[in-house]
Amino acid sequence: MDSLHIACAIKAKAEYFLTTDDGILKKSMFIENVRIVDPIGFIKEVI
Repeated sequence: MDSLHIACAIKAKAEYFLTTDDGILKKSMFIENVRIVDPIGFIKEVI
């Protein structure tokens, strides 16, 4: 299911994909089309 959610975010041309799943966050360096961050990291980046 994780890969489906990420694929949907990429297809929708989302800038960010927010998650608290450590497995996804660790693999996020391999995904180039969408920025994968945790919610706290997102808030720190945006503000």
